[in-house]
Amino acid sequence: MSGIFISYRRQDSLVWAGRLFDTLRLHFGGRMVFMDINGGIPRGANFERRLAAALEGCDALLALIGPQWLHHAGPDGARRLDQAHDWVRREIAGSLQRNIPVVPVLLGGAQMPAEADLPADLQPLCKQQKAVLADTDWPAVWR
Repeated sequence: MSGIFISYRRQDSLVWAGRLFDTLRLHFGGRMVFMDINGGIPRGANFERRLAAALEGCDALLALIGPQWLHHAGPDGARRLDQAHDWVRREIAGSLQRNIPVVPVLLGGAQMPAEADLPADLQPLCKQQKAVLADTDWPAVWR
């Protein structure tokens, strides 16, 4: 399975996620990086099973946090992170529980959320060393 799992919210950071995926593949090879829609889950495959297998097999998770990550709401108007079945929440909480490296990656000027703003199972994310990626610095990060 892939070594690096990219966790992201499509409505918040899809473009950055794709760019990061492409960059990491160049450096580590395609088999070492997992992103669901970039070949990670083929058409017709069981999404839930493939995602769970990739999470179980990863060595590190990059939690991409864009400007709307914390407050993004679902169709019902409720904040997605507060829903136990939300995939982003499940990906991050499960990886924190497995005690593998989880790196919050701040994008688009996003700030690290406060512990009080997160559900209990995501609060340990605030203690992880973060990375900040800005569009203007992108090429320099990978030299």
